[in-house]
Amino acid sequence: GSAWSVNVSALAAEVGLDNGIEDLSWSAPITREEAAQMALNAICAPLVTYENDATITVNGAEVSIASGDAYYVTTTLAKEQRISERQLSNSNDYTVEFGEKYFPPPAPGP
Repeated sequence: GSAWSVNVSALAAEVGLDNGIEDLSWSAPITREEAAQMALNAICAPLVTYENDATITVNGAEVSIASGDAYYVTTTLAKEQRISERQLSNSNDYTVEFGEKYFPPPAPGP
């Protein structure tokens, strides 16, 4: 709808995308430094999945849509924790951060 930018800004603030940025105006263009901090915050954010994952295709691009409750993506392998050692309070599972899934370490050399 017409209020999408307000909704996106509210969600971004709710998940801490603006952590480390002082005096951020969500209605003004951001600086390079602010964009870099937001990118770092996104890389360090825990992943979530939804109860009812689904995808649709829009103009040839597959888009994920979800409904239902959100759950953290987790692992029990502490050795995979390169960004955060954040654990769920009700289990021994570690949260998987965006960077841990999408930016794996390089393979060992020869």
